[in-house]
Amino acid sequence: MAIPCEKCGYQNGERAGTGSAITSTAGQRAALAQIDAEILEFKEYANARIAALEEKRQSVAASLALVVYPVLTLPAEITSCFFIECLPPHGRVRPSPSRAPLLLAQVCRHWREVALFTGALWSSFDYVLHEDELYDDMGIPPWKKSLVECWLSRSRGHALSWTIRRSWDESPPIPPLSPNILSRLWRLEVDLPEPCFNELVPLHTPLPQLQCLAAHLAPKDLQNILRCAPQLRELNITSMDDTRYNLVSQTIVKVEILGYIPVETFLGILNNCPLLSHFSCQVHPTTVHNPTPTTFRSLQSLNIVDADVLKFLTLPNLTCLEFISVKKHVFHAFVSRSSCNIRELHIIEERDDSWEALKIPSVQTLEVNTENKEKTLANLLRCLDPNLSSLLPQLRHLRISTLPEIDINLGRIIDMVGHRRNAANMVELQSVSIIVELGDPEDPDAWWHFGDTIASQIRRLNSFGLKFTIQINTDDDSEVMIFPDKTVDPCKNFYLT
Repeated sequence: MAIPCEKCGYQNGERAGTGSAITSTAGQRAALAQIDAEILEFKEYANARIAALEEKRQSVAASLALVVYPVLTLPAEITSCFFIECLPPHGRVRPSPSRAPLLLAQVCRHWREVALFTGALWSSFDYVLHEDELYDDMGIPPWKKSLVECWLSRSRGHALSWTIRRSWDESPPIPPLSPNILSRLWRLEVDLPEPCFNELVPLHTPLPQLQCLAAHLAPKDLQNILRCAPQLRELNITSMDDTRYNLVSQTIVKVEILGYIPVETFLGILNNCPLLSHFSCQVHPTTVHNPTPTTFRSLQSLNIVDADVLKFLTLPNLTCLEFISVKKHVFHAFVSRSSCNIRELHIIEERDDSWEALKIPSVQTLEVNTENKEKTLANLLRCLDPNLSSLLPQLRHLRISTLPEIDINLGRIIDMVGHRRNAANMVELQSVSIIVELGDPEDPDAWWHFGDTIASQIRRLNSFGLKFTIQINTDDDSEVMIFPDKTVDPCKNFYLT
């Protein structure tokens, strides 16, 4: 009996009749049948051998994966939680193969399966309308329709965040968003001209889950939204001069109005929104003298242009204040009667007695805009240097915005940081940010530079735990340079234009 080869399974022994000359037709047929039988026998053995080796390989690979890729052994629920943490904290997601969730779905088959079944990864969509595109019944360009439909199907019923930006001033007619989208929205941000909002969100459309809205709204559209969105908490709108919004809400906690409103509207919103904690607007100057201040205990953050409106207010729980100009006596009277603990202070522009605000000892975060005056930065550094002043002993975070034509003495800023580190009566700074608004990147005269010596000093400070960054912005938000290197997220903020 022939013995098969251990490696290939072929039987070496010759069978009867196969080694001699075959002359008859019957003999040839028998020989052919014998050869076919041997081929079949070899294939069966080979297939069995291959199957055994593949099974052995899978077993070894699985054992190796437990050591080399332990993350793949995690339960899908835990992996899903990790994936959700990869999303940006602001929650706006623009489809990109280099960012979550698309990036996660490209790593391996297991991660792709987990990503596709994690609905929260696909519950946000941020996109930009371009001038040369047409739009379909979802308010999106046709070439993106399949992407959006796929994205929505993967969201698996989760509440949606929908952000629409534009790259030019005008906008074509936009058909309404589909009812499937509108009924699931928890956040809607639409940078389209005021008449387009009614086209995108028809009147009387129920918005049962909507909590955050940013849009150019006419007063009548605002009233419709207040009726149709019972859970609305944050509102960001624009205002034409003298627009009087009748804003009454028991749920809203944050209001931002881009544009001027009368002082009566300002006070009316504070009175009619008892939970309001953040208010940003521009109030027309008033000629009212010595008004009786009203107390609003819920307001914690106030962003205004003319701080003269503070004479109408008593804000005992205010922690963040942003303004352009302030009168010394108005500011001191406000701080005295409010007894508030202001921890964040934003001075948009140096005017009048703006530096009086630096006498508040509780300030931990200071932001100053030095774009319009050459002396502003020098005044600021003089106030912050402990060798020259004892102001702001609790300061931890400093942010300075400026223009390239302003003389930015980085060496003096670095010296000031060092002096505060060594001062016994000062809290050590944790972060310093310099933001330079460059403008047109094509203008060679606009570029702003600093030398290697300054760069090495900044790196040295950062090695001690300080977060010192320099950010150079251009008119195009996508063109941003940050030193030291840092990734810029184009979706981090949303602005109404």
